[in-house]
Amino acid sequence: MQNRKEYWAGNNCSRVVLTPCDYNGSNPYADGERFTLSSLGSGACMGFRLHSAFDANILTMQSTYANLASINAVVKPVISCGTSKMRLSLDRYAVNAMGFDLSTLYLGGLGGISSSNPHKSNAACHGTRGYGIGAEYRFELGYGADCGNHRTTSVAGKLIFSNSVHGLIGSVSGSIDRTRTFRVDFTCTYNTQTKETTGSVIFIYNFGRKKRDILSPLINDPQISKLEADMTLWGDSQYTATYSSAQVLSVPSTIYTEVALKPSLPAKYSMQMVRCWATPSNNAYEPKYYNLLDNGCSLTSQSNSQSGIKVILNGESDKARIGFSTVSFKGGDSEMIFIRCLVNLCDRTKNSNCAKSCLDKANPTDGSVLHGDVYMKVLTAGPIVVRDICGGTSKGGCDHYCSVSIDKKPVCTCHEGFELGADKKSCSLKSKSSGQSYTVPWYYYVPAIIGGLFIIAVIVIYIRGKTEKGTYKLREDPEEEDGNERFLT
Repeated sequence: MQNRKEYWAGNNCSRVVLTPCDYNGSNPYADGERFTLSSLGSGACMGFRLHSAFDANILTMQSTYANLASINAVVKPVISCGTSKMRLSLDRYAVNAMGFDLSTLYLGGLGGISSSNPHKSNAACHGTRGYGIGAEYRFELGYGADCGNHRTTSVAGKLIFSNSVHGLIGSVSGSIDRTRTFRVDFTCTYNTQTKETTGSVIFIYNFGRKKRDILSPLINDPQISKLEADMTLWGDSQYTATYSSAQVLSVPSTIYTEVALKPSLPAKYSMQMVRCWATPSNNAYEPKYYNLLDNGCSLTSQSNSQSGIKVILNGESDKARIGFSTVSFKGGDSEMIFIRCLVNLCDRTKNSNCAKSCLDKANPTDGSVLHGDVYMKVLTAGPIVVRDICGGTSKGGCDHYCSVSIDKKPVCTCHEGFELGADKKSCSLKSKSSGQSYTVPWYYYVPAIIGGLFIIAVIVIYIRGKTEKGTYKLREDPEEEDGNERFLT
């Protein structure tokens, strides 16, 4: 635990000094870290107060990996977006409690966390100490800084700048992986029309795995017994830019997944993605899911499946790739989803059809890429942060139909015969004064037609009942000799 005492002094608490909790010296202002602040209010300053990162609570929340609000509440990431630079501030005590400090954190760009990241050795890409709402680590850089900044202009009227704070500690010994990673993805978006700048930030913290994702062989092959499997998320179909969870994807948006081995796969083997599915948590036994692939084929015709699946490369080389549309499990608010895939190696010296195509979509097991080969492993990638603007019960606030615009906003439309209100959300019947001709959908007449048929049926039944009661036959008169019968109606 990296707890600290805070000593406050000066007019209106204009200075703060940090010391270790066990400090018992006589001059903390000389021995501790000093910060000069703007006025925090009138009145006498407090003598000192204790700050604690509550290490046990952090461990509990991070092990579940899922509660975005709780994680951010602990680390307190704050993004400030200016006209020429952006600054990310992190709660120093919480970061220290996770085992990280300024020597292990740096601005590393949107790629994966790696000990060989070139920005790690650049002093300009490391943070500084500061004090805002508390003791902070600050990472400040200009939009054109050479610390992995990523600039996007794909959305009309907007300039988007993104980067990530990386952290990597621990070591690997054989198959035991004691590394831990720390990552904060942040984005500043500048609107060229309104001249406003907004920011977003997402914190991701991974505990070290006990074992690395190594494909366990079912046969003895020293060539691949120590290969490490890796599944990566990409934001484009050319596989040139990895997906950053600082980017919130609208539903649906296309994202791409690649499975590869490190080092590269021996030539006789091909990588196969056998089954893939999306889940709302990182739980290996999560009961909620969307199917993406089964037996190497998309499941667009199957139940509990998601459309928009593209099998790009499967069973053809040392990599396997698919593209898929993002999904939402709750709709409305931002949420995190994870992708899990069962992968397999196909030995081309034993199988001539490792990349057999999926021709029969109604029966994905026919022509599948799964041939019962020798290595199987389930890999996980994520989180992917998504928002289904038109999902949930609100439907984006639309009365009838909701769709998503290119700048990720809900667009409302109405049924035929209705017009959109001034609020661009409500729908009402078109008025005759508008001078527009319209046809009310046929299904709006169904209740009236059913009601009319019911009334007619009741009248017919009533008349038939009255007729049957008013017709009867007189008994035969034995005294009549002509044998005729008489009826009275």
